[in-house]
Amino acid sequence: MDRRQNHAHREELNVKLSVSHHNYMELKRYELSRKCLAWEISISEMVNSILGLFDDLKKHKH
Repeated sequence: MDRRQNHAHREELNVKLSVSHHNYMELKRYELSRKCLAWEISISEMVNSILGLFDDLKKHKH
């Protein structure tokens, strides 16, 4: 491989590396947003069940 081919090959590797790094970061961002969404859903379910308990208590008092 002469110097020009070597440089072109290195450039190609750099592009592949940056693309895979970008894809990896996108995947991590996606996973993180999924985790946040799961947390939000479970928190809202807890809040709803607590509010439901209060509603049940109010109904029993009347």
